[in-house]
Amino acid sequence: MPAEGTIQRMRTRALVVLLVVLATPTSTSAQGRKATKPKPWPAFEGGLTVKTRDAAFFTTLAAVELQKMVARIGELRRFYESHFGQKLKKGWRIVVLKDRPQFTKYQREVTKGRAGVQGQCFAEQKVVTVCDHSRYGWNATLSHEYAHAYYKCLGPIWLREGIASLVEVAVGTGQGKQRKLKIPVNPPRLRGLRLYQGRKHYLSIKHLIRGEKEPDGYGYSYEHGWSFHYYLFNKNPKRYRAFLKTVRKRRGKDLSGELEKAFGLDVDGLDAEWTAFTKKLEAPR
Repeated sequence: MPAEGTIQRMRTRALVVLLVVLATPTSTSAQGRKATKPKPWPAFEGGLTVKTRDAAFFTTLAAVELQKMVARIGELRRFYESHFGQKLKKGWRIVVLKDRPQFTKYQREVTKGRAGVQGQCFAEQKVVTVCDHSRYGWNATLSHEYAHAYYKCLGPIWLREGIASLVEVAVGTGQGKQRKLKIPVNPPRLRGLRLYQGRKHYLSIKHLIRGEKEPDGYGYSYEHGWSFHYYLFNKNPKRYRAFLKTVRKRRGKDLSGELEKAFGLDVDGLDAEWTAFTKKLEAPR
């Protein structure tokens, strides 16, 4: 049986360990508490605002949702800086509004943006706006639009929308300094892709690579663009990021030459690999 002094030392050590565990911010809610207390946002009834080192946040959602936004942007900032190879300048505003009328009002009066979208990124104004639609929520839309802040390009729609769709579902793994983000399959984008692949006209990715006219504009760019980015990312992450850097300021819609140089395959080879890759994709359970 341990001596009384030994037992006391064991108790003291256990208490110290417990206090350290309780004081360590490992959860999303704990990360959110790093921000200062929210203040009223007079622009909307019940509106809240808070400023962190990452951005100034404005929302008409509850305070608990605001904490989650702060934590999400803090997590994405570190990942996006690594993924896109650049940092954002200070002064960004994140605006998440509860319903469509509020979103429309803000877009019309403040950002002069579009009202019929779920979110928008205004790089020159350093503003990201999001509508918390009941079907989509704010998380994926915020992650998508925030990605546009990091990757601004002059190329085709599929390039910029595909990359934002790729990272909008990034999820955290691990704890503390070991916490990282991984990119899983994007279930809504995969469902959309399957609908397209059920029609013969939509099977080829060469429409995007060569800059040919897209069958239905934005939808084709989002779903096929996401899957092509996901394929390239999984094929070779290092070459994929180098390709993104190469074409960031590239004008024009035909990126076949850059893709062939980056991955060592011609357009037909990339198309065949992409087709085989996407057929095996499954949404996470």
